[in-house]
Amino acid sequence: MKKRCSFHLQPFNQNDPFLNIHIKGAVERQGTRFTVGYEITGDLSQIHFPSPWKAPERKSHLWEDTCLEFFIGPESSSKYWEFNCSPSGDWNVFRFEDYRNHGHGGVILQEEAFAVLPFMVHREFQAFSLVLEMDAGEIIKKEERVEMGVNAIIKRKTQNMSFWALRHGSTKPDFHERKDFLIKL
Repeated sequence: MKKRCSFHLQPFNQNDPFLNIHIKGAVERQGTRFTVGYEITGDLSQIHFPSPWKAPERKSHLWEDTCLEFFIGPESSSKYWEFNCSPSGDWNVFRFEDYRNHGHGGVILQEEAFAVLPFMVHREFQAFSLVLEMDAGEIIKKEERVEMGVNAIIKRKTQNMSFWALRHGSTKPDFHERKDFLIKL
């Protein structure tokens, strides 16, 4: 059975003059297959988009630039995964045993179940989109209900960062807060 949920991200700073963009999208699940799509519209001239790579690769620290992210975890467990997708095509997936806990003495663990994370990026004057399709069967069981958080880190050309999420439930941006994983599939 196919399940789908649309989303609209909110900026952390509601008084930010950078609010002349909108970030929306949808998540779809069919068994262990997931499709996550983002669309950024509005005045994109202020956003720093990393240049596309001919050969995208797994990289760390993608969140230091414009990066679209999502988090997914089984409803019945504190375990979750963080997926990072750069407009350049670079990507990464990290595994956590609990809130910001990698379970190995603070060492950040890349999830090796994913050798590649293919997604498509399309850019126009006032619209940017990213669509990722993946099989998460190595980490999520077909019958397992999941919770998801969807977010974006937008780097301005002035180097300032803007943080967007389904909801900001803390006094500072924190995408790892499980209470903010609002999508249930």
